[in-house]
Amino acid sequence: MLDRELKAFNARIRKQAFDVAFGDITAAAMTKFLDFASALPADASIVGVDANATTAFTDGASGTLKVDLGFSGATTTLMVGGANNLGTINRVGNGAADGCPQFAGGKTPRASFTSNVNLSTLTAGQCRIHVYYVLLDQVSREDRG
Repeated sequence: MLDRELKAFNARIRKQAFDVAFGDITAAAMTKFLDFASALPADASIVGVDANATTAFTDGASGTLKVDLGFSGATTTLMVGGANNLGTINRVGNGAADGCPQFAGGKTPRASFTSNVNLSTLTAGQCRIHVYYVLLDQVSREDRG
């Protein structure tokens, strides 16, 4: 019974992806904000997030880079990046322990990239960020049967 319900819930999960290359965040600053291309649906409730560095971000020297995820004005609401979490090829993410689940319908996710050096020194890096969510209206309709 529980297995069937878990499969049904997983089938409801949707995701919004955002690809970022080092050239997208190269700036004459130590922090760069990037908004996802579109807002989440009006009835979205976030159940998890992750960032997957497929090419490590580097500046060829001593620079480190981390990514936080949230919304305008609250950029660590969904994920607080660890030190240099994009400096190696890895996947980092958060679930219920760090800001999820959270009702965030109609909001546009924002990634905050922070380095200990000027971002204009980046020479490599690629990552994909996901926001996983369910549509509350869909869950409600299905529960009513």
